[in-house]
Amino acid sequence: MRSAGLQVPPKALVTSVVADVEVQGLDSVLRELNNPNSTQYRNTSGASMVFVVAFNGTILSGAEFPSFVGRSVQELVDSNLQLGNLISGDEYHERSKKAAMTPGGGWMEYPWITPDGMEFTKVSYLSQPIANTDVYIGSGYELERK
Repeated sequence: MRSAGLQVPPKALVTSVVADVEVQGLDSVLRELNNPNSTQYRNTSGASMVFVVAFNGTILSGAEFPSFVGRSVQELVDSNLQLGNLISGDEYHERSKKAAMTPGGGWMEYPWITPDGMEFTKVSYLSQPIANTDVYIGSGYELERK
């Protein structure tokens, strides 16, 4: 299993971020998540392993991909032609929302592909804050590479 230096398991990390959203508010947490100089919600390499997506599909925090913020998760998945053969953007987004709406959060396993065409399986834990049910928060890791 690859975890890209992840020190906090995804479920614990997401649970922590959800709790912070409940206390501090979504905007405050997003400022930290999207601030590359912040050490909060980061692993030892400085990488943020948390993503936040609005229920309409807009990416609010893109983990290590700040250029994703403000874009649609459906468009990003579908624009990757190789990935689009494995999972559609709509399917990815609907499965993510379903996992997040599971009481206490839920897990999702899905195919992914690197820009050079290497396929692998990702596993993410997703949940949503009670105070803001129009977003989901997730974190995950690579399960295997082919």
